[in-house]
Amino acid sequence: MRGESVREWNAPLDALFLEASRRVITVGVGDGGNEIGMGALRARLVRAGPRIRRVASVVSARHVVVAGVSNWGAYGIVVELARLARRPLLHTGEEERRMIEACVKAGAVDGITRKHEATVDALPVEAHVGMVELLRLMENPSPHGGHP
Repeated sequence: MRGESVREWNAPLDALFLEASRRVITVGVGDGGNEIGMGALRARLVRAGPRIRRVASVVSARHVVVAGVSNWGAYGIVVELARLARRPLLHTGEEERRMIEACVKAGAVDGITRKHEATVDALPVEAHVGMVELLRLMENPSPHGGHP
């Protein structure tokens, strides 16, 4: 998203999408235009200005989920799968907290701030915990809201 290569930290997964046959259903999740799948929206993204034009992905996906934070978009997919499966699949807010903290302990940095702290996309861990709990309410809503 900064226009800097992340090649040393990421495997070249884009090849899986670029070489996929038309029969393979591909899904991309993005929040900044630079993620795999966002190439399907490239024509729209490049109109946003020179910075996004420089970083916009060229790798398309058949289905694209756009979210304020990519993780949240992926969690939304999990919620829909849970609804189809008729059972909870999404992790808890507390598990989200532990995963973020474990990533930081292992040396991860925030992708936006580049700081070694428990934030994701410059948002505090509490924002992510709250989003997970909100999405969990939608996994299997009862007539009165929330889990039955």
